[in-house]
Amino acid sequence: MTSTESTICPVTGLTEEEQVALNKSWKIMTGKTAESFKAAGVNMLLWMFDNVPGVKNQFTGAFTNSKSTSLVGDEMFLAHVQSIMLALDTIIINLANPTKTEQKLLNLAVVHLKQKPPIGTEYFKPFAEHYHEYVEDTLHLNSTHKAVRAWKKLFVSMNDFILSQAAIEERKPVYMATPKKKRHCTVL
Repeated sequence: MTSTESTICPVTGLTEEEQVALNKSWKIMTGKTAESFKAAGVNMLLWMFDNVPGVKNQFTGAFTNSKSTSLVGDEMFLAHVQSIMLALDTIIINLANPTKTEQKLLNLAVVHLKQKPPIGTEYFKPFAEHYHEYVEDTLHLNSTHKAVRAWKKLFVSMNDFILSQAAIEERKPVYMATPKKKRHCTVL
C-alpha cells in the first residue's frame, strides 16, 4: 500500500488534505461563537430553501409555509437548524476517524430512514448536488477550490452511504407492530 492510499478515508474517500480543507472551511463558515454557529445554520438552511429545488418541501410543520424573515425567530425552525448543524459538525470533527465517521453517517441515515415517510436520497441528493454552491457563495471561492471540491466529495459520499443504508432497510423483514392474536382450541 502506498502512502497516498493509506491517507484516503475508506468511508468518505477523502484524503487527509481534503479533510483539512473541510475542517478549515467549516470553521470559517461557523465562526468561533455559539451565536455565529447558529447564524451559519440559519443562513445555510435559508439558502437551501431558496436555491435547491424541492428542499423546503421536504420539511413538515408550520415553517414550511413561512417567509424566510419570520423563520429566524421560529423555535421549531431554529431547533431543526441546530440539529442539522450539530450533525454536520460531528461528521466534520470525526473525519480523521473512519470508524466514528461511519457511525455518525449510520446514525444520520437511520434517523432519516425511520421517519414516516422515510427521508432518503431524494432529500440528501439535492444537498450533495448544491451544497458546494453555498460554500462557494459563503466563502467567495470558485468551484475548483480544494475546499469546494472536498465538500462535493463529502456530500456525494454521504448520499451514497444513505442510499446503501436505504437498500439495506428495504431488504429487512417487516415485523407486525402488534402480535397476532393467540388462538385457543378446545377439545369437545
